[in-house]
Formats: sequence, C-alpha cells, structure tokens
Amino acid sequence: MPPNHIRKFIYLLCFISFSSILAQTEVETEAENESETIEMPKEITGSYLTFNILAPIALETPRYRLGYILPLGGKWMAGVDVGYGDESSTVSILDRIEREDYNLYEFRAEIYYQLPVARNSIHYLSLEAGYLNHQEVLISDFYKEETEGIRISYDSANYERIRSALTLKYGAFFDLWDQVGLNVYYGIGIRRRNNNFTNIVAPIPEVSSNDEPNPQFQIEDEFRFGEGYFRQEGISYGFNFQLGFKLYYNFK
Repeated sequence: MPPNHIRKFIYLLCFISFSSILAQTEVETEAENESETIEMPKEITGSYLTFNILAPIALETPRYRLGYILPLGGKWMAGVDVGYGDESSTVSILDRIEREDYNLYEFRAEIYYQLPVARNSIHYLSLEAGYLNHQEVLISDFYKEETEGIRISYDSANYERIRSALTLKYGAFFDLWDQVGLNVYYGIGIRRRNNNFTNIVAPIPEVSSNDEPNPQFQIEDEFRFGEGYFRQEGISYGFNFQLGFKLYYNFK
C-alpha cells in the first residue's frame, strides 16, 4: 500500500476510534442523568402507631380504634387494629331505635404490600380480615324472624351482631410533619353477619295462630335502608365497603 494511502488509512482509523469513544461517553452520560432524575418509591422505615379518625363518630356504632403496623422487610408490612366502644365512653350521632347498654369490640389483622409508585408517600395494596361483636338492649321495636320472615314486636330484647369480613384495600401514607401523617384508604370485600335476639320481653307476632293479622301487633313497619343491622334475625352475606382516615406516628 503506498505511503499516502497508509497515512489516510491511519487517519480514518483514528477518526473512527475517537468517534466511537465520544459516542459511548455521551450515551453513558445520558444514562447517568436519566438515572438521577428517576424517582424511586419511598422506603419503608420503622413501625406505625395509628388512630382511626372516623371510628369515634360512626353514626350508630361509635368506638375508639388503635392500630400498630410493623415492617417485615422489603415491601411487606403487617398490622393489627383493636377497637372498643360502650355507652359510657362514646356518643351515638344517630339513634333510629331506642336502645341501651351499648357495647362493641373488634379486631382486624392486615397484610400490606408496597406498590412501586414513585412518590414521596408509601402506596400499598392490603388484605384485611376483621371480626366484630356488637351487643345492646333494644327497646319497643320488632325484628324479622329468620325462618318465616314474620315480624315480632317486643318491649325489650337483647341484641347481638357478630360480623366477620375479608376486604381488599388500596391506600397511602402521607407525611404531614416529620413523623406524623395521614393514612387514607378505601376497599371492598365480603362480609358475614349474624344477628341474634334473646331475652325477649312481651313478644307479639304480627299474625295469630290461624295466620290472621294480630290486632295486638301495633308496630308500624318503617324498615329503611341499613336497619337490617337491628331488625333482621339470622345470618346474611353481603359486600363490605370501607373508606377510612388514620392519623399515624412513624417510629423511624
């Protein structure tokens, strides 16, 4: 190969090599810049102590509910909630039926999975299993019998509602201050409710023994939405909806 051609070939080789190095450097710089701008999900740090804001002002079943959430490592957390309310410590906002000796306790266990959402807050999906026991004495009302659906009025009756539920929830932890924040969530699931009426005083069925209307049955039927809580005897299944707000303290 003539010297001029050799010289041109060396120049071309050097140019190609320099161009390749420059291009590779630009690609690496862009990748580093992109990685610096990508927001990562907030890291789970420490456990949480929670207080449910809406539970004390629940219309007919007020209670106080405290919870504790523990990180399990990685994206997982587990928590428990315990609630209690009675006639002396809570105030019922809505009383559609006269009642006394109100008492309620509940227990909820929940497993959390953090979602890969690039935010300054922790977003999660969770599965909650809950148990609730609600007891009180109902005055001068009626209930619907489980087998025949016959209404039976009474002067008073001991009422017990047992509910169990399984709920899928979505929520987030929003920091308000350094270690204090708000947990907002909503969910949908299934529930099983069992209503029992015992120690019934002066029961009067709406029909007599010959299936005729009983003139002693004086209660007017004003069965409205939601009163299955207090007037439907036996076991029933349905959807369980949740919308909640909890104040929390994060033990970082």
